[in-house]
Amino acid sequence: QASQVASQAGQSMLDFAGKTQEAFKNVDAGFDIIITKTGETTDEALAGFKKIYDQLAVELPVDSFEKIGSAIGEVNTQFQLTDDALKEASESVIKFAEINGSDITASTINAKKTIDAYGLSVSDLTTTLDTVTYVSQTTGISVDELFNKMVSGAPQIKELNLTFDEGATLIGMLEKSGVDSA
Repeated sequence: QASQVASQAGQSMLDFAGKTQEAFKNVDAGFDIIITKTGETTDEALAGFKKIYDQLAVELPVDSFEKIGSAIGEVNTQFQLTDDALKEASESVIKFAEINGSDITASTINAKKTIDAYGLSVSDLTTTLDTVTYVSQTTGISVDELFNKMVSGAPQIKELNLTFDEGATLIGMLEKSGVDSA
């Protein structure tokens, strides 16, 4: 009996070790994405990324560490943010992607294109994401389609002296009504 109990305990320890290794690999894979996306190799920059990564991994209810790594890496690449600004922007992008069921990398790139097209600044990222989410939810147009139409329609929207929010609402309402906003 003692041998059987010891054998069961040993198997439980092996199972635990296997699960621990798998969890570490998942965490490590998420951080590796940051390095891949940014190309950063300096200890100082990597330590800053690691701090943000660890904070977001604890604070956000995401189903994979790769999402956190993708957000931090892509936000840094697109907007050149670091420290608290990078953490806040990455959190906004993760929440946006989770709410809308969209890809983090594509959403970040689309947000950057939209911000550039309307002459907005990186400080407008969260409000831009909020506006796109709201218009998408109220009109049924996908966030990716709305981003694309906002970028392609930027010259006309600006010519009409509409704000970004007004332009997004106009495009959303046209599309909802069956009118091709292009």
